[in-house]
Amino acid sequence: MKKYLKNLIFFLLLLLFLLVVSEVIIFVVDKPFKKEDYIGSLKVLTYDIKKESFDYRKTVGLEYKNRPIYLFSCSFPHGFGLGENQTFGYKLSKATKRPVYNFSTGGKGPQFIYYKMKREDHFNKKVMPEYIVYVYIQEHILFGLVKQLSGNKNAANLIYKKEKGVYKEEKPLFVNFWGLLTVKKIQEYFFSKISEQEKLKYFEDMLVESKKISDKRFPGSKFVILIYPKDNSFFKGVDKTFENLQKKGFIVIDLKKEMNKKLESDEYKIYDKFHPSEKAWDEITPYVAKKLNEL
Repeated sequence: MKKYLKNLIFFLLLLLFLLVVSEVIIFVVDKPFKKEDYIGSLKVLTYDIKKESFDYRKTVGLEYKNRPIYLFSCSFPHGFGLGENQTFGYKLSKATKRPVYNFSTGGKGPQFIYYKMKREDHFNKKVMPEYIVYVYIQEHILFGLVKQLSGNKNAANLIYKKEKGVYKEEKPLFVNFWGLLTVKKIQEYFFSKISEQEKLKYFEDMLVESKKISDKRFPGSKFVILIYPKDNSFFKGVDKTFENLQKKGFIVIDLKKEMNKKLESDEYKIYDKFHPSEKAWDEITPYVAKKLNEL
């Protein structure tokens, strides 16, 4: 019994040692804990997925009387690295003469829209948006089924599984465990083994289920998908997915067709060579405002 106990302790200590080594290696290689100041923002946002908070941009354009726009997506329309008046939401408000509620936040895709739509307490019942705008980049599919942690424990695991025809949130045990870099890498490995068809189906379902709720909550609103003009060629079947979504009542505006490859150059990105700069949104916003006004 004592020998068994010693072996068990040795095994657990070895496992802990290997985990620490793994964490250090990933930390050094990927630099996931890098901090960058948000220019013009209230506080520093950390890349640490265990501490990520849902920091929204402030609502703009409340002086306008037209029905507002609800904006959903990731760090792109949130305006990573940009000041308030440099963001897509700010510019879209000015161009459309509408209030813009920017619910975009780092690392989130359609499952976050679904999460928000299901929460009765997350929207002012007196506010009825004219447009619900979702900005798409392929990373939303690429990591759609990977667990993402946040400071908000109710949304710690934005993975949904279908039970009796209804998508329900899969809540993890030992929440902080999923914040380990090693665990995240393992998740990404197994995610890469999931078929493209399954990833696209989950992506489509999250948007369709979100629209079902929004149609009841915000009658008369239009659900618009903006395809951001970047390299979105990773998933070959995504064009068919957008065709299916159009048939289900979504309005799809493919910005990459309008902007061609223009916005892929570094002059339209901030210092990280990934996120859009103010110059990119200056190019995009007039076209989007024009298309919305035509709807």
